[in-house]
Amino acid sequence: MGIRENVLAILQGVRPSHIPWTIYKVLLPRSDTERSVRNAGLGLVSSVAICHSRCPHVEVEERWLQGDTPILQRDYHTPVGSVSERLRTDFSALNEGYQSQWVVEYMVKSVHDYDVVRFMIGDAVYEPDYTGFLQTQERMGQDGVLMASMGRCPLQRLSIEFAGVERLAYDLHDYPGVVEGLLGVMEERQREVYHLAADSPAELIWSPDNISSSRTSARWFERYILPFYNRQAPLLHERGKLYVAHMDGPLRGLKDLIARCDLDVIEAFTLPPMGDLPIEEAQATWPGKTIWCNFPESLFFEGHAAVLDQTLDLLRMTYEGGHFLLGLTEDMPESCWREGLLAMAEAVQRYQQEVGPWTIDNASWRQSSTSL
Repeated sequence: MGIRENVLAILQGVRPSHIPWTIYKVLLPRSDTERSVRNAGLGLVSSVAICHSRCPHVEVEERWLQGDTPILQRDYHTPVGSVSERLRTDFSALNEGYQSQWVVEYMVKSVHDYDVVRFMIGDAVYEPDYTGFLQTQERMGQDGVLMASMGRCPLQRLSIEFAGVERLAYDLHDYPGVVEGLLGVMEERQREVYHLAADSPAELIWSPDNISSSRTSARWFERYILPFYNRQAPLLHERGKLYVAHMDGPLRGLKDLIARCDLDVIEAFTLPPMGDLPIEEAQATWPGKTIWCNFPESLFFEGHAAVLDQTLDLLRMTYEGGHFLLGLTEDMPESCWREGLLAMAEAVQRYQQEVGPWTIDNASWRQSSTSL
């Protein structure tokens, strides 16, 4: 089994031939260290959309604002009105060519702006791009896995991309009909994308939701997010897909609700000290769900020995029980990323030597992994 097959085996509850571990492709600098850790079994993870969208009746204008920080202003003009947003672009020196954007001014500035956003959501036309997905997957080969990105679920998209959490909180209280009406339209349109995903060649269907109890309350999660997941899951499971959600923040306050979600994989689960939920507690609460963790990159500052010991302890605690995959999903410290990655690679190799060839049959391994 290659790296891709071993990663998919873990996610499917099947015993891999060798211990896989992963990193987001955009986070790994091209270097001699990269070659070393990939030769030691580090797999790449990437995501692409399985469809393209366009809004034929929305005119978009973009311009860069002058200042110390690059700010992009984007104006959207529709037959029912206009909205605008401002985005800060951050360029990574460590990861050549990678950039991220942060909203510094949301497009929803008053209750009237929800009508414009609703028009834009309704105006979208979706066109599948399975060929593009397959070409990207073929280029990656056995070096890792490619996920189909669905975009965020409606509440998270509204909170993170359109309105901001503070504005959304006020408007859900003062204008619940307006906001929930928009959320309903967003789900109807996103359901079309999920149907395209169900028909696609993708095996992993990824909802990049950035779930965190620090910005998504248990009340919001139970009312808006949990039902959304559970309405999409049957369609995906009927087609043999794995449903993956990106939950990278503190999760203790949501752990019992997450247990009720029909998700297959909790991805980017961040361990303490950056997260607030110990792995053994998460595994006990979510039996049958695979935890695809984010190793806390802040530990890289503690040096080679600390990273080696922490990684070994984590592997010994989790892998033999199944439904656990070691990963890296956040930026690594520029001053010590090489040392940290090499320490993790050494730990994986040591643990593989400890356990030796895995010859337990898959049925027994599945049984042990679901009884945690």
